[in-house]
Amino acid sequence: MHINLMNMFRNKDYTIPAFFALLIIVAIIKIPHLYVPHFWDEAWSYSPAVQYMSEHTLGLLPSVLPPEYSKGHPLLFFFLSASWMRIFGDSLAAKHCFALFISYLLLFSLFYTVSRLFSKRVAICSLMFVALQAVFLAQSSMLLPEIMLSFFTVWTLYFYLKRKPLPYLISGTLLLMTKESGVFLIIVIWVFDLVIFLLRNGNRSWGRQMLWPAILALPVFLDFVFLGIQKATYGWFFYPEHLSLIKTFSQGIGQLGSYILYFFILDGRIWLTSAFVVSLVIALLFRISMTGSEKRSILLMIVFIVFFIVAHSFFIFSPRYLLCANITMAVVSAFFIDLVTRRVPLLNLLVSVFIAGMLFNVSLHQRNNGDTDLGYIDSINLQKMAVSYFESNQLTKKRIYAMFVLRRDMQEKSAGYLSGEPFTRVTADPVDHPDYLVGSNIIYDPFFQDKRNYISFETVRHFQSGWMELTIYGKKQDRK
Repeated sequence: MHINLMNMFRNKDYTIPAFFALLIIVAIIKIPHLYVPHFWDEAWSYSPAVQYMSEHTLGLLPSVLPPEYSKGHPLLFFFLSASWMRIFGDSLAAKHCFALFISYLLLFSLFYTVSRLFSKRVAICSLMFVALQAVFLAQSSMLLPEIMLSFFTVWTLYFYLKRKPLPYLISGTLLLMTKESGVFLIIVIWVFDLVIFLLRNGNRSWGRQMLWPAILALPVFLDFVFLGIQKATYGWFFYPEHLSLIKTFSQGIGQLGSYILYFFILDGRIWLTSAFVVSLVIALLFRISMTGSEKRSILLMIVFIVFFIVAHSFFIFSPRYLLCANITMAVVSAFFIDLVTRRVPLLNLLVSVFIAGMLFNVSLHQRNNGDTDLGYIDSINLQKMAVSYFESNQLTKKRIYAMFVLRRDMQEKSAGYLSGEPFTRVTADPVDHPDYLVGSNIIYDPFFQDKRNYISFETVRHFQSGWMELTIYGKKQDRK
């Protein structure tokens, strides 16, 4: 029986059925989310910007989007999203479908590239670790650029490792046109390749051999063109507000600890990290050999992961920014698990399915208030109920104090919460004589920590979705 099972998993290609099974699982989970309003950065930043471009001028030059919309970001994501809306409309479903379409392209790309770099078995394990992870399932239908950034990260890595200059140049340029943080990968690739070049060539004449390193750096120079135009248009290279958020060295080191905790431990990734560490130790102890191309690929990916996490620690904290590093880590872990179990394919399958199952279990049950797990749906539901209450009771012209995210959702039509016109008197100041207060544990608000601050108000409605709660308070005299 043992021999039959072993032969079955050696000789049968289960990767293709598993691949399509994963696509179906993602579809089952995400299709209901295509109709929900936008959440957080989606609602107040990206959706309005995409809406504006769709209604005005499509383009990639900084001038096509006012800086209050673009925030100085490269415009490829906005351009493609707005172009999609020109074809399929600006409904919530249409916009979420664009995001889900890019997510499926990412899954297909990951399977193809990892199959070519390593094997189909490593590819399907990588895919399981990505597709069933909470951050991917949350981000895969959001109108945010991290999935697209990951898509171009996968292809840029692949074309570099396969030494395909023109495709690399195209992919690397599109990577930088998606988001500024794409430059971290280009830096890693250039330095990595330069070190290998110097080690191999020593003191010999470089000559024409320097052409390849020059090609590797070319996407950055092309990005300088965009930044130069942006400087000429608005007077700055990078959005000033974002520059003000750069951390000091001590702040960055402190934030690095938070990123390390999130990246290696939280959301069920402790299982993936443990499997990677154990497999790595076994490979080193037993001196399990790798091919030259495998060593080069894995070493580059590890260097990229480390550099990407460290670099991001000096900017504003948002765990979703690490998505492309999460995906790379999934590939590295899948490779080492496969490396130490190649002679026992069934063990590889069991370990990988167990880890994927633990990641999926977290995805199904964890509900935080953020954009890295499915808890964002509960937050959206609460905000929808609050907006619906005010609209159904014709209170949209009342002065309402609310938290930042709800305030924006009450004022921004493209966010998807409004059935009528935007609210006209939402305030950010609780002492601005509001008629209603909206308090919630979605966002910490010190005003609601002391009941004396709102003693003249009483609860008029209370909503709950999961552990998240939202309460609407009205003036007592209004309730008589």
